Amino acid sequence: MSSIESLNQLLSQAVENLELALEETMELKRNEKNSSIQIGKLGRSIGLIREFQSLIFKQHPELAPKSVVPDEEIPELNQEQKQAIASLTPEDIKRIDEELMSFATNRFQKVANIVGLFMLQSERHEPSIPDVFYGERIKILANAGLLESQGNLKFMRYSEVRIAKT
Repeated sequence: MSSIESLNQLLSQAVENLELALEETMELKRNEKNSSIQIGKLGRSIGLIREFQSLIFKQHPELAPKSVVPDEEIPELNQEQKQAIASLTPEDIKRIDEELMSFATNRFQKVANIVGLFMLQSERHEPSIPDVFYGERIKILANAGLLESQGNLKFMRYSEVRIAKT
């Protein structure tokens, strides 16, 4: 195994460990104020490693992971969630989009991390509105050119975004 392959393997393991730590932190510490800081640090660490890996993949495309489309489906919205989303005004959606953008940085971050931080920290988050809605808003922002993306935006855990470079 070449040194580049070894480095890539170590980076992949580091990302997996950080993603697991991020998921566990989000589940265990939802009500603690400091948890959002830790979640943010984990998310930024993942983004930095992914950015470094992307440089390796550009020079050595054979090391890039094969594109994997997850088998999981996007969950169906229940009636309460549909009603909550339908009750949002265009102004509400604009403010949600602005706040989602405020969590984006110039480094790639998992969409799931941005959505999780929004749901933990934002006063605009309504418990009846699911994470899937916010993930869709990020997809819309990326399609509008406000965010750059990589991965499959259909799945929050398999995509990353950063503020679009102008």
